[in-house]
Amino acid sequence: MILEVRQPRGALSEAERLAASATAQLRRSEYRKVRNVVCEAEGDQIVILGKVPSFYHKQLAQSWLIQHATGCLGIENKLEIVDSHL
Repeated sequence: MILEVRQPRGALSEAERLAASATAQLRRSEYRKVRNVVCEAEGDQIVILGKVPSFYHKQLAQSWLIQHATGCLGIENKLEIVDSHL
């Protein structure tokens, strides 16, 4: 006999929980430039979205997520670098 364990309706996947937690943490970051970064779950990976002023800030957000990610979730960094001096 094979039993299938299903998540209750409305239950978040691991990727969705991590994305929500990461977004909340980044909103409280000491680095103002990453506070508007959003993390979303797409399947079994986390996608980092938003605009930052430099490659440093792009890597900062990604590094934070890598340090706090659990399991074998993939991370796709789609942050756009926008020069605020233009």
